[in-house]
Amino acid sequence: MPRELPEKPNLEYLKKQAKQLQRTMPKSKLADAQHALANEYGYATWAKLKSRRSAELGPGTNLKGGRVRRRRGSRARDPGWSPGTA
Repeated sequence: MPRELPEKPNLEYLKKQAKQLQRTMPKSKLADAQHALANEYGYATWAKLKSRRSAELGPGTNLKGGRVRRRRGSRARDPGWSPGTA
């Protein structure tokens, strides 16, 4: 049975868990520990765990749980943007 993710785990928490796991795995790379941790939580890969976490946060939120700030003028550089669609 897979482990349950905490209600609101942030990416830093998951990275720290992977680093702790790596210390218990002799001669392993961080990627190996990340993969093992993802498997413990029921995900096939670390990337799928990260993408699921991102999807849970919703658009406009970064993986660390903070809101994404738009840079000034970023809408003007968006090819699909027009002044009437803001």
